[in-house]
Amino acid sequence: MTIRIAATEVSHWHALEDAAYLRHLHKMDDVEIVGIQDHDRELAAQKGAAIGSPDVF
Repeated sequence: MTIRIAATEVSHWHALEDAAYLRHLHKMDDVEIVGIQDHDRELAAQKGAAIGSPDVF
């Protein structure tokens, strides 16, 4: 079974410099990150590009 995750508001304080939780989730065999969302779309796209370019909102 694969767990599908959408990460929201990725510009919160502890993710601005290093969103390590996204990289850890991306490395898990049974997890698929299907979307990245933030009010700053460019920042969301940058975070998404670092983990395989899921959909950005």
